[in-house]
Amino acid sequence: MKTSQFRFQLSILLTLFLLGCAPALPIAPSGYVPSRNNLLRDPYGAYFSFWTEEKSFEGELLGMRNDSVFVLGRTLARVYSGDIKDGQLIIYSPNKLSGGLVMMLPNAALLVHVGSYGSAPAALALSLSVIDFIGTLPAMALEKEITNYRKWGDGWTAVMRYSRFPGGIPNDMQVTQLTRRPEVKGR
Repeated sequence: MKTSQFRFQLSILLTLFLLGCAPALPIAPSGYVPSRNNLLRDPYGAYFSFWTEEKSFEGELLGMRNDSVFVLGRTLARVYSGDIKDGQLIIYSPNKLSGGLVMMLPNAALLVHVGSYGSAPAALALSLSVIDFIGTLPAMALEKEITNYRKWGDGWTAVMRYSRFPGGIPNDMQVTQLTRRPEVKGR
């Protein structure tokens, strides 16, 4: 087997391995969660999708009152917390690939030398850019999974801290009068 063919096959295998490290995590629908930069100023709850034996629910997590969880999606849902089998909370809208693309800009400086040295700098710049991009995918997925997602199995207190009413919905509040998050384009 030729050395160049072996390197090519090894690079394909490494690429597939690194892409496999990036789990396919769900994202919230557009407009349901704030951007990471606006997280501290956002008065609404995080996006919560969960299911019971009979049905699945999704929408803004309002909070708890007594033993019931309130979620405001297309309609208001009130579910006994003991009936929730599993669920996932998405706290903010994840960053795009722009961070990984910025890392590739220094590689473009190698293209200045193409006229003097032929195609070697271009090949090196392309190789480094591919390595940067492939390395960005698992890093982004890991960052999102660690900081942006909470599971119902982590305990209801870990999930409720990202609700609209983290201390619980006040008893004198009319939950049916609450409105959904206004749709904001460009989140």
